[in-house]
Amino acid sequence: MPPSPRPTLTLPPAAHRPQTIHVLEDPLAFHTVPVAGCTSSDGCKGDQLIGTSTMLDADTHERLGSFVVSCELIDPSQNLYHCPANAVTLTGRGQIVFDETVAIGNPDSPLGPWPITSGTGEFLDATGSVASPKDSTWPYGDFVITITG
Repeated sequence: MPPSPRPTLTLPPAAHRPQTIHVLEDPLAFHTVPVAGCTSSDGCKGDQLIGTSTMLDADTHERLGSFVVSCELIDPSQNLYHCPANAVTLTGRGQIVFDETVAIGNPDSPLGPWPITSGTGEFLDATGSVASPKDSTWPYGDFVITITG
């Protein structure tokens, strides 16, 4: 009788181990799609902000992937947007999707943490949050992604 095959040891995907990923957004390529009939120079509730950016490693500034944004203006007086499905794609690893509310151009804007809501690839079923460092000097998005499980 031949020997039984050895059991295969399968480690959980990296997303299921705690890790921190620090990325920078550069450059911005966003566009505003105004609500039909909006005449306010400050924008109107419901205006859409859509776009893409390159994501860079915060330490090396090497390109890691991309960032796709689709947001809705919820308070024009504060330039406050709700972005229910921001997607950070890390090339060769997968996508991390998070829910963000941010006052664009406002130094008192919420800096998170925002919840990770879904993912793909290595980040399938990942849990955790995304935040922006309060002391960041980067002129665009600065995101610290914390995977907790």
